Amino acid sequence: MKQITLIGCGRLGSLLAANIVYKSENYPFLKKLTLIDNDILDYNNLPYLFINGKDEQEDSIHLPKVYCLSQQLNKIKPTSLEIESIYSRYQDYNINHIDNLVIDCRDKSEELNFAKLKLCFDGVYGRIIINPKQNNKNKSVSQYTMERNIYYTNYFCILMCEKFIFDDVVCLSSKRKEFVIDMTKVSIHEVSS
Repeated sequence: MKQITLIGCGRLGSLLAANIVYKSENYPFLKKLTLIDNDILDYNNLPYLFINGKDEQEDSIHLPKVYCLSQQLNKIKPTSLEIESIYSRYQDYNINHIDNLVIDCRDKSEELNFAKLKLCFDGVYGRIIINPKQNNKNKSVSQYTMERNIYYTNYFCILMCEKFIFDDVVCLSSKRKEFVIDMTKVSIHEVSS
C-alpha cells in the first residue's frame, strides 16, 4: 500500500488522518495521503476537528475543512509523506485504486463500492467494515451517530491504525467482514454478515 485516501474530514476523518500521519513515520512505504471532503468549517465543528491553536481555528472558519486539516498535518508529517487535499465530492474525483487503501469516514450510512474500509462511530462503539459493498444484504448496516466524546473517537482511530490500516491481512482481504469495538472495554468482536 503506497497511498491512503480518506473520504470525509470531520471528527472521525480528521483524527484518523492525524493518527495515520503519526504512524507513517514508522512505515516509509506509505508515500501519499489524499483527503477528500466538500464541507466548509464552521464554529460548530471546531471542538471536534484536528485543528490546533485558537488563532488557527479562528482563521479557518468558512474555509474548506480539507484545506484546514492538510495545513495542520503538513506541520507534523514526515518529509517522505505527501498530503493531497481535494475540496470536492468524492463522486467528482477519479480515485486510483492501485496501491491505494480507500477509507470512507463520512457521516453517511451509505457504503461505497470502491472503499476498502467503512468506519462508523456510534456512542462508545466503533464499527469497521472491510469491503463494505460485498454481499451486503442489510442496507442499513452502517448507522453513524457521533458521540461528543473526542477521547473515544481518537482511541478508535489509534486502534484503527494499529489493528486494521497498517495490517496487510486487512488490506489483502477480499471478503466482507464487520467488526464492532466496545471502546469502554477495548474489545473487538467480529459480526457475522
